[in-house]
Amino acid sequence: MIDPMVFKTSRELARSKLDKDNAMNSFGYWIDVENKWERYDKPAELIDFLSIHRTHAHKLNEFIADAGELSPEESEWMKQYIQLYTNVSRLLATTGNTGDLRHDLLETLVSWRLIKQYYPESCNILDFGAGAARYGVMSYLDHPNTTYTALDATLAAYTLQNMVLSYLDILQGDESLFEYLDYEALGRPLPDLASSSFHRTHIPTWVAKDLLVPKTQDVVVLSHVHGELSKEDFLRMVDFIDISLNDEGIVFVRSELTWGDTRDYWNTVDLHGLELVEELGKLGLLPIHTESLGGYLTTVFAKQDSQHFKNACAKEQTDECVLWELKHSREITLYAARQYTRKHLGLLAKSGQPALIVGNDNPLFEQFDGQSVAQNSSENAVLNETALGQLRQGDSELSELVAGNDHVVVLSEQCRSYANAMKIEADLSQHYDCQFAIRRCYPFYGVLILSKQYLLETDSHFDSPIFHINDLK
Repeated sequence: MIDPMVFKTSRELARSKLDKDNAMNSFGYWIDVENKWERYDKPAELIDFLSIHRTHAHKLNEFIADAGELSPEESEWMKQYIQLYTNVSRLLATTGNTGDLRHDLLETLVSWRLIKQYYPESCNILDFGAGAARYGVMSYLDHPNTTYTALDATLAAYTLQNMVLSYLDILQGDESLFEYLDYEALGRPLPDLASSSFHRTHIPTWVAKDLLVPKTQDVVVLSHVHGELSKEDFLRMVDFIDISLNDEGIVFVRSELTWGDTRDYWNTVDLHGLELVEELGKLGLLPIHTESLGGYLTTVFAKQDSQHFKNACAKEQTDECVLWELKHSREITLYAARQYTRKHLGLLAKSGQPALIVGNDNPLFEQFDGQSVAQNSSENAVLNETALGQLRQGDSELSELVAGNDHVVVLSEQCRSYANAMKIEADLSQHYDCQFAIRRCYPFYGVLILSKQYLLETDSHFDSPIFHINDLK
């Protein structure tokens, strides 16, 4: 386990070589204004980070729906994943229990499912801002000899990654982990990573430029990280992609590309506001796939001459825009929002299940073929947008309509805010004594779909919290 002083001394030495302003803004987690990732008093406090994506709990049901039923292979990975992180938590503290692992498990399984569409077999992975090293665990479970490299610059994350990767090293039994800080602390000469046989490599961000082996990575993972960095660290991240990604590789981005106001995050820091799409475009990397999964955008980039790009070009286009011709983050977000809205309204229409529709006079009704959904509904269950006010106030005349339909579709500017969409759901649940299993809303278009039941089969393992392997049904 990494000693906090070893980590901090190494980082401060790296910062001392930079000018004052650059040093202050380098090698940290920019939006960690509460310093949660930078301090802990005892190892047990690190256990909480094993289930960090509980912060996305308001989108859990959407993730369960998007994951669908797990394959036999994925079900086995799930069991091994839970057991592995349970064991890691026991190494940190015998009294420690993980939080609900469903959120992080779903993040990992669904993301890995998509990565495997590009690399069905093993691949070399660079994970920038690696969190609890989830992608390192998945690469081990899928192909133990996969080469995985984790980069980070925050104390808690780096320490936890070291624990997880060391545990994998013990499981594999072949001393296949390179931990930079171990070599630095003991003053030992560094091995030649280009010719080494390490399966897992752990490197602090501040030495990555010198240690990354050029053009060796098949996949660079940026999971919930690129918008949360300082400008200096964001540009370092882009530089690392340029150094390490091979010409046939992909960049896998798991988070929104478009951010709101970059000023005064928590009245403490300003976000960098640089566009990832533009920066990757300068490297010749273009978007070849984008979709909302589990409530967050997931986008894949590849070089124009790569086979992955050619494969994308060969697919039928289903939008008025060609994805890889889009140059700005907002354009890609709107593209993904259109695809998302068409997909889920289409699934509702195909199900044949009736829905209460509010907003048939909204232009979005025609744009997204609301009529295909309305054809399954009774005439009195298709209302204009002004009815939304009555609906939210608990109009007794609408009570029968809410009770008699398993789905409510709202097309309104009020749904362009995810917070507002949640308030609309809360109003309906309160006034009409009903619960919705899933909320579908992409804020860039004012469409909200509330469903009392899932349209497609889901995996029953996720019906209740998972703290331990014994919690699996």
